Amino acid sequence: MTQDLTKPPRVEHGPLHSVEALALALPQVQRLLLPEALNPPRGPWAYAAMLGPVALFLGWKAMQVPGLDAPPISWGVAVVTGVLAAAAIWVLARQERRWRGWCVDFEQLRIMAVGQGHQLPIVLNATEHSLGCYVGSSAAHGTCFVLELRHVRRGPVAQLTSVTFSAVRQAAWNQQLQQLDRCVDMLAERLHIRRSGEPLRPMR
Repeated sequence: MTQDLTKPPRVEHGPLHSVEALALALPQVQRLLLPEALNPPRGPWAYAAMLGPVALFLGWKAMQVPGLDAPPISWGVAVVTGVLAAAAIWVLARQERRWRGWCVDFEQLRIMAVGQGHQLPIVLNATEHSLGCYVGSSAAHGTCFVLELRHVRRGPVAQLTSVTFSAVRQAAWNQQLQQLDRCVDMLAERLHIRRSGEPLRPMR
């Protein structure tokens, strides 16, 4: 039976935006909400910082057009530019708040997609499923690690979450990596499935 979980169900923990929060929640709850990314969400101010300079430039260019550079028309141009920028920020922030991820049920040993349309719940089997953590695509701002559910014959079944470690001091980076590695072990253990792939190795 397919399920359409458009909103995340109620669980016993707060929003997970970091590996530290995941490590605290994992041993304590019977249902876990894994977001598609464990990194902190961007708020309206982040979008304002990105779009603000663009809006100012476009408004300035518009007021260079003959006929639009004198009051009260120039005031109208400034107001319209501001309104359009605010609307863009609101739309982007609203998209950011749309929750997508997976609900992990440790009691029933199944995983359900949330905010991803109609999908069959994945019922876990100890002899067929495994959980691994792999290096994903590296970005300029850090290295991405992907937590992946795999099937012994079908290969990758679901990308449960991803986490990006920013370029920080090596000791802090290794500490985060070790904590993520322990989380993967604990998650596999609670789901009664094996862990696939190599452990995450710290930088030397």
